[in-house]
This record gives sequence, structure tokens and C-alpha cells, in this order.
Amino acid sequence: MKHFIQADKDIFYCEGVVTAEGELVKLSLTDKMIYFHMADRKRLFSERGGKHFESQSTIARLLFIDTKTAAKSLTKLLQAGLISGHKETHPSRGYSHWVYTDVNTSPKVYGDKRKNIPTPNTETDNVPDWEDEPPPF
Repeated sequence: MKHFIQADKDIFYCEGVVTAEGELVKLSLTDKMIYFHMADRKRLFSERGGKHFESQSTIARLLFIDTKTAAKSLTKLLQAGLISGHKETHPSRGYSHWVYTDVNTSPKVYGDKRKNIPTPNTETDNVPDWEDEPPPF
């Protein structure tokens, strides 16, 4: 069985997000990939009743990107309010790691990159388009 990561189209096609302070933060494709990965992992761990924590190197390896690139994107996502987290010290081993506590699933986005997007129209949405067009043969 194949598993897929769901991608919110508003985030996928946007230029960036608007922070709570009103700052525009441009998102790269890598930022979006990490965001979608984090949302997916958050769902998985939440469903199992656990916390989500992965090393930046694990995220980088899973997404086939450099660890420094992953760290830079994670920092941007944290600062933009797309993900929440904090450093936590491992109780028995004494090392610190990031624990991601939440993923903002409804951020305010700007700059939709799609062209010619039809706007919903309740009068015509119920009528199939093929009724207006003659058959192609």
C-alpha cells in the first residue's frame, strides 16, 4: 500500500504567508516540502498519542536535502508561525532536541501563483461543462 502526503493547495500555490504581526514571509519549495512533512508527521504522532520530534538530519535525509537547508527552513517556519516547537532536554541522556508541538494548518497566505483560477459560482457550479460543448468527434 502506498502512502501519500496531503498538500494544502493554498499553501502549495502561494508565494508566502503572513505572520501574526503582518510580516510577509516568502516560502521556497523546500520550506513548503518541510511544512507538509511536518504536518504529516504531526498527524501521525498525534493519532498515536505521542510527541513529534525528529532531528533536523532525519528530516533532511527523508526529504533528500542538506541538513543546513533543513535547519534554515525549520527556523523560518518557526519564526513565521507555521510550526511551533521548543528545545527539550532528554531526561536520561542529557542532550537537547526539538519537540514540535503544533502545525498551523490554516495560515494566512498571499500571492496565489495559479493563473486563471475560476471563481466559484453557485448558479453554474451545478451545471456540467460538457453540456455547453459539442462532442469533439
